[in-house]
Amino acid sequence: MKDETVFRLEAYLDSEECFHLSKNRISKKTKIEYHAHNYFELFWVVEGTCIHFLNEQPVKLNPGDVVFMRPRDTHSFEFESVQEYLLIYNLAFFAKDIDWLKQRYFPDTKRFFWSTGRHPAMHRLSKMHLKKLSNTADRFLEAPRTLFFLDRLLLGVFELLHFTNLTEDTAPYWLQYAIKLFNSEASGNHYREGTVGFLKICERSNAHVNRTIRKHYGVNLTQFVNRLRLSRAKDMLATTNKSVKEISYELGFNDVNYFHKLFKASYGMPPNVFRKKNAIVF
Repeated sequence: MKDETVFRLEAYLDSEECFHLSKNRISKKTKIEYHAHNYFELFWVVEGTCIHFLNEQPVKLNPGDVVFMRPRDTHSFEFESVQEYLLIYNLAFFAKDIDWLKQRYFPDTKRFFWSTGRHPAMHRLSKMHLKKLSNTADRFLEAPRTLFFLDRLLLGVFELLHFTNLTEDTAPYWLQYAIKLFNSEASGNHYREGTVGFLKICERSNAHVNRTIRKHYGVNLTQFVNRLRLSRAKDMLATTNKSVKEISYELGFNDVNYFHKLFKASYGMPPNVFRKKNAIVF
């Protein structure tokens, strides 16, 4: 077990300040001890990758990852080479200062900072939503560190995550981690391999994975993998110039008509209509 220190927010704030917000580039040269906190910490990755040692377990971080650290959580960042780095935004604040948000808006939730599982809540944002969140944070970097600006920033974060229809994930950690790896495969091979690729990551039997997915997501393995591929397709339609046919094949749908059918069933419109509605106008 790693030795840990406790970072205290008071050490980073002036007496009248309520939160700390920063944008940092960290790498192998950055010395960050394995530590816990006396505060809530929200951070998200804009660029780069590394291994995040979280509660004694290694998890790979990728762009778009959002992590809601609780005071009891422990972590550090490790880089395998001098070329690796992370560009992250980091927001830290006292638990007492957002109690009213939970009471007013999330009285029964275990989402966000109020997750009760072994690991903190972690989400993945699309490129579009990541840019929106980062642009919002940029406006607050020079703002007074008062409760007014903390509330505005957090409400913006919660609104964005609600807009992306994220829910508390109670699935076992191995399955959450497999989903994360499946979605972060740079070459897209896992998408093309479909259920076979997903099972490789899980390193568990087809029956066990199917049973667990049904319990936590209410669908079978094939339906669940298609859900992940369609979510990626939606992101690609909004952020790339690839044709619908190219996207379909890249994600393992060799029958374009079948891809159209699944996409429309999931999002209420064909892929080309979705792309038109999400086109950038300038």
